Amino acid sequence: MCSALRRSRDALSCEDLHTVRASVRSRLKAKSQGFTLIELMIALTIIGILLAVGLPFFTSYQTRAKASHAFKLFAPAKAAVQIYWQGQGEFPNSNAEAGLEPAESYQSQYVESVTIGQNGVVSVRFSDPALSNGVLTFTPNFNGEGSVTWVCSTLIPHRLVPPDCRN
Repeated sequence: MCSALRRSRDALSCEDLHTVRASVRSRLKAKSQGFTLIELMIALTIIGILLAVGLPFFTSYQTRAKASHAFKLFAPAKAAVQIYWQGQGEFPNSNAEAGLEPAESYQSQYVESVTIGQNGVVSVRFSDPALSNGVLTFTPNFNGEGSVTWVCSTLIPHRLVPPDCRN
């Protein structure tokens, strides 16, 4: 590098170049000793704020996902009620009458049972404390056009219920 400087018309000598390099290196070493206490405190504060804002949304999302699991277990009961209604002209009053297994056989990690009650009303009972051990109730209605519509109701808090049950 010094030979390149000798060929150029630069005013710096090789000794000056080495002096400048050594000065820059010493400054970089002095500055790269780590984070200051205030920098660490600011970083921890930002992380704390992000957690305080994000954690409630995450737990709410998890609970809504658990509640939406009820629709998967509701599907066989829904189909059985509709088939019974098409064949009999009325709604069944029990799982056995609709041709389904007992209510306790429709269990999962979050759902305790799926029960068909009076007039084909399907109740999905949760076993998860995050859902207040609540119940989603699906009520069948004949719409006069040859099909059945369903109305969902529950006492579970509105923010935790799947969108299909927010009436």
